[in-house]
Amino acid sequence: VVSRALGPTGRGEYYLPYLGAVTLVTVAKLGIDNGALVLYGQGRYGLGPLWHIVRRVSWAGGVVGIALLVASPWLLPSVYRDAATGMLLLAAVTIPLQMETLLGGGLLLLAGNALVQFRGALLGVLLQAALLAVLWAVPGLSPTLVLVSGLAGALATWSVIVRHCNRFPHGSVPRHWLRDVLAASLPLHVSSMLLWLHLRVDMFMVSAIGGVAMVGLYSLAVMLA
Repeated sequence: VVSRALGPTGRGEYYLPYLGAVTLVTVAKLGIDNGALVLYGQGRYGLGPLWHIVRRVSWAGGVVGIALLVASPWLLPSVYRDAATGMLLLAAVTIPLQMETLLGGGLLLLAGNALVQFRGALLGVLLQAALLAVLWAVPGLSPTLVLVSGLAGALATWSVIVRHCNRFPHGSVPRHWLRDVLAASLPLHVSSMLLWLHLRVDMFMVSAIGGVAMVGLYSLAVMLA
């Protein structure tokens, strides 16, 4: 729907901020999902303390991610030369939401509540699809409106995950939690981050070489493949 409504250039204008946000989520989460699995499996941390840690990491890393994405036209001018600040900000606001959703969903899997994550994702997708359909039929879609619909979908999914994670039994977070979590997560995080960048860095290269219209065509081709 997005590709059909926006065309190659519009899709590229939307996809580049979105891709930047998702990439920063992958980097900023520090592999906490893997670290939580290790620490919980070893019986060293309960779900309640891990949820508190997830919230701290998500919002600390999310604020840094927001600043980096908004500043990307100055930091990476060859890649983001055509990106509007407003669209970058709309995509950036989703970074802490995506981090908390992703990491909280991992904890729900550990707790045996796999369907919660599925229901949250389904709600977000259906809400975004409904908004896209209405916007396409009434004022017509623009890259900015697509990012607005993405933010609405991210908020819907996030609200479901947070509501259920807040039900975990409370527990105190040890003072040395950062050392424990990073020791368990960073070795796994480096490999997963490199794999992610291997699958996505070509998008940024296309933007630097060919501009947003080529990003629109190339990203759609890769997604379909």
